[in-house]
Amino acid sequence: MAYTLIKVSKLDAARRQLQTAIELWFHAGDQVSIHSLACAAYEIIHDLNRRAKGPPLYFDTDWIKDEFRKEYINLVKRPGNFFKHADFRKDKAESLDLNPALAEGFILFAVRGLHFLGKVLTDTEAAYLVWTVIHKPHLLKPEGRELFFKDIPIEGLNNLRRVKKGKFFNAYLCRRKWAYSGLH
Repeated sequence: MAYTLIKVSKLDAARRQLQTAIELWFHAGDQVSIHSLACAAYEIIHDLNRRAKGPPLYFDTDWIKDEFRKEYINLVKRPGNFFKHADFRKDKAESLDLNPALAEGFILFAVRGLHFLGKVLTDTEAAYLVWTVIHKPHLLKPEGRELFFKDIPIEGLNNLRRVKKGKFFNAYLCRRKWAYSGLH
């Protein structure tokens, strides 16, 4: 069997990993896979954002005091490193407790990094962002909440919050395809 080489840029690799992580997340896929893909995607986007002199993301957030930055980064990176390395010289643990919220942070900051890089979000990336804003409005500043929710009646917002993740994702993608098709 002959294989055709595929040219893949760093950004393309990151976006493919991010897309798969988000799809798995919406459909309650394997948490280790979600975390590994989200972390890998974020690390590439983080490096590209830093090279472009973009604003701080997850690793270099100004929320963390400088004297605790190394400890913070090691804590955040530990599960991703644990899943991809068997080097027992640094980490002798045979297992770890994975907090799935870490993957959500990697996904959110990867999407944010893409925005900083001037990239148009894919429907999958946008779906994650919309879901997060709907379900975690406390993450937004008051002006962000006002901007995002100004045209959505509270009853409609509450109805959206009751939709299961997988159904929301599929409906969101369907709606976007419909909007692009010119049939509306």
